[in-house]
Amino acid sequence: MNRRQFMEKSCALMAGAAFLSKAERSGRPGEIEARYYAKFPDRSVQCALCPRQCLVMPGKRGACGVRENRNGVFTSLVYGRVAAVHEDP
Repeated sequence: MNRRQFMEKSCALMAGAAFLSKAERSGRPGEIEARYYAKFPDRSVQCALCPRQCLVMPGKRGACGVRENRNGVFTSLVYGRVAAVHEDP
C-alpha cells in the first residue's frame, strides 16, 4: 500500500463511508466536472477560480495543473483527494 492509498483509506474510515463523494464511491476520486468556469463555442473554457483566469484549450490544463479541459468540459482532477491530515489536540 502506498502513501496515497493509506491516506485515502484512513480518511474514509475517520469520516465514515457515508460522507464520501460520489466520485470516491465509484472508485475514481478526483474526476468530476469542475465549478466556476465559462464555456466557449470553440470548446475552450476560462477558469474563474483564481485571479489568473486561465483560458484552457481542449486537452490542456490550466496553470495550476489540477483542472483539465476535456472536450469543452472543465474537469477537476483532484476533487475528493486528501491534501493534508492533522490531528487536533
